[in-house]
Amino acid sequence: MGELREGTTTILFTDVEGSTSLGARSGDDAARRVLRRGEEIVRARVAEHDGVEVKALGDGLMVAFHSARKAVACAAAIQRDLEDARGSEDLPRVRIGLNAGEVIHEDGDLFGSAVSAAARICAAATGGEVLASEVVKVLAGNVPDASWEERGDVTLKGFAEPWHLYAVGWRRQPQGDSSGVTPFVGRARERAELRTWLDRLETGRGGLVAIGGEPGVGKTRLAEEAIRDAGARGYRTLVGRCYEMESPPPYGPFVEVLEGALKDVDAETFRMALGPSAGEVAKVLPQLRHLYDDIPPPLELPPEQERRYLFNSIRDFIERASSVTPLVVLFDDVHWTDEASLQLMEHMAPALADMPVLVIVTYRDVELDAYRPLAKTLEDLLRRRLVARMSLARFDEDAVAAMLTKLAGEPPPPTLAASIFKETEGNAFFVEEVFRHLDEEGHLRDEAGRWRADLEVADLEVPEGVRLVIGRRLQRLGPATTKLLTAAAVIGRVCDFRLLEAVAGGDGDELLDCLDEAERSHVVMSRADGRDAKVVFVHELIRQTLLGAVALPRRQRLHLRVAEAMEKVYGDDLAPHAAGIAHHLYSAGAAADPVKTQEYLVMAGDRAMEGAAFGEALKYFEEACELGAVALPRR
Repeated sequence: MGELREGTTTILFTDVEGSTSLGARSGDDAARRVLRRGEEIVRARVAEHDGVEVKALGDGLMVAFHSARKAVACAAAIQRDLEDARGSEDLPRVRIGLNAGEVIHEDGDLFGSAVSAAARICAAATGGEVLASEVVKVLAGNVPDASWEERGDVTLKGFAEPWHLYAVGWRRQPQGDSSGVTPFVGRARERAELRTWLDRLETGRGGLVAIGGEPGVGKTRLAEEAIRDAGARGYRTLVGRCYEMESPPPYGPFVEVLEGALKDVDAETFRMALGPSAGEVAKVLPQLRHLYDDIPPPLELPPEQERRYLFNSIRDFIERASSVTPLVVLFDDVHWTDEASLQLMEHMAPALADMPVLVIVTYRDVELDAYRPLAKTLEDLLRRRLVARMSLARFDEDAVAAMLTKLAGEPPPPTLAASIFKETEGNAFFVEEVFRHLDEEGHLRDEAGRWRADLEVADLEVPEGVRLVIGRRLQRLGPATTKLLTAAAVIGRVCDFRLLEAVAGGDGDELLDCLDEAERSHVVMSRADGRDAKVVFVHELIRQTLLGAVALPRRQRLHLRVAEAMEKVYGDDLAPHAAGIAHHLYSAGAAADPVKTQEYLVMAGDRAMEGAAFGEALKYFEEACELGAVALPRR
C-alpha cells in the first residue's frame, strides 16, 4: 500500500446503500457483520491497487490514489467482488464516487474542494454504481475491464456549477477472467469456518487448521482466499511453501515465513520482536547476524535441550510479533516438508490457542501413508485436539458451472457444464485446464468472446486425465518456451528469475518473450519478491507434467546446470543455499563431481546440525557417505 504525497490526488468514497435500515431489518450484530464483510472486500482491492485509506466513515471509506487509472480499476474491482460475493452472502450494495485534483494534507487527513466534490459524487450514485468526474476520466484514459458511459451534467450540493459525470462500467465482459488467477467459487461452508477462525484472532485466540484433499481440488486456492480476507482486516499475512525434493532443507517453510516477515516490517520492529530469542532464531536465519550486530552467540546445550530451546525461541518470537498485529500464516503443501518443520509445528500448536496467530496448512491426503512423517504429526495433533481438520471434496455440477461462468464471463450451456463435470469428476484444477484447452483450440467461443451458437458438446474431444490435458496445452507453446519451462521445472515450483536466466543462458530478450508466452498461456506467473522477481508455476501438476516428459539423462544434466548456476548467482553467500545445491548435485547422479557433491552434502548437514535438525543432518551425512569416505563433524 502506498503513502500520501503532494500532487494531484484521486479521491474515492464508498457508501453502503440503506445502511441505516440494515440494523432494523437484520439486527445490530448481523448488520455489523455484513458491514465488516463489505469493508474487507473494499480494503483488499484498495491494497492491491496501491490506495491509501484516509479514514473510515461509519458505513464507508475515504481512499486516496496517486494514479487515477488505479483508482478506477479499484472501484470496478470492488463492485465485481461485491457482486460475486452476493452469490453466497447477504451483502448490501455500495455506491462509489471518484474525483481528482489538488488536496490539502493535514494530520493524516485530506481537505479541499476536490475532496468535497468526490463525497458529493458518491452521494449522487446509486447502489452498485461507480460515478466519476470528467477530470478522472481524462486522467485515467483507457482502463482494462472498465468502460465509460456519460451521465450528463449533475448539480452537486455546495457547488454552483453542474458537474459532468460518467458512470464506470464494471461488469465482466464475455471474454472471461484473464487475470491469471484461478477463479474462486463454492466452498461457502469452508470459507465461513475460516472466517470464524479469523474472528477469534480479535480476542487474542488462534489455532491450527489443516486443509486436506486430492491434488487439484482447490486446497491452496481456499487458503489464499483466507489470506486475502485476513489482509483485508489489517492482519499480517505470511506464506511458507514446501517443495518436493529427496531431502528438503530443514525448517524450509519457516525460513520462507521469516524472510517474508523481514521484508514486510522495518528492521527496528523486527529486532524488537526477536527480543532475547535473536541468537536462536539466527540459527535458522543466519542473515540476521549481518543485519544486527547485537545478536548474542547461541547457547551451547546438549542436543535435545538445544532443539527444545530453539523451538521455544521461535515460538516466543512469533508470539511477540503477533502482539502488535494478529498474524495469519499459510504453510502450503506440508506433505513435502521436512521432519524438523513438522516437529516445530507440533511444538507450537498448544500455544496457538493463547496467541492471535492462525496457522493454516494444506496437504494432499493421498500422500498420508504410514511412512511419511506428516501422518504421525496429524495423528498426534488430532488426538490432542490441537488441529481443526478440513477435507475438501470435488465440485458438484453447479460449482463446475459457476467456475465456467467465471472463466468465460457468462453462464455456459447446461450440456457443456454437464459434459465437463462428467469428464473431470469435479476436480477444480482439471475443470480449468479442460476449459483452457478447449478454448485455445477454438471450440468454445466465437470472435466476440461468447459461447458458440453452433457448439456441439458431443463433438468435443476432451482428453482423459489432467496430465494429458496439460500435455496438450503445453504442446501449443513454442520449442524455446518449452525448453525454458523445463529448466524452470527442474529448479522448482518457485524459482528466482536471476537463477532461471543463468540456467537458460542465451539472449535475454528471447527469454523474456518465452516467459510472456508462458504467462499468456496460464502456465506460470511472475511476482515481485522485494527487489527480486520470481517465476511461479500456476500449479504443481504443470511442473510435474513437464518433468515427466524429460528423459532421466537430460534431467540429470539440467540438475547439474542448476547447481552450477546457483554457485554463480549466490556465490557471495553459498551457505544458505547449501541444501539446494546439494539436492541438485545429488539428483544429477554420475553427471556431477562426487567430491563436490559430498562437500555440499556435508555443508548442508552442518547447517542442519546448527539448527538442531538432527534427523535431516543424518540424511545429508548418509548421502555423503554413499559417495565414498568423508570426514563428518564431531558433536
